[in-house]
Amino acid sequence: MVGKVNRSKTRNFREKLRLRLIPVYGVYRCHNCNWRGWLVRSTASPFVTRLLVGGYVVIALGVIAALMFYIIRHWPAAHYKY
Repeated sequence: MVGKVNRSKTRNFREKLRLRLIPVYGVYRCHNCNWRGWLVRSTASPFVTRLLVGGYVVIALGVIAALMFYIIRHWPAAHYKY
């Protein structure tokens, strides 16, 4: 039997942070089986979802590039003695 699923409140800081970072998903609970988990909100448009994913990819690539630049810049010089 399929139960009714309603929105649920976030329980801890990690869930609140995830809800703020990825607002396309929400926490839901089934009253029949007491399942609680993340589902796509019915109000989330595909454009907003793609925009969020694209933005996070750009941010991740920027962080990776900055870390690589930092590592290359501070790499110790080779000291050869012949």
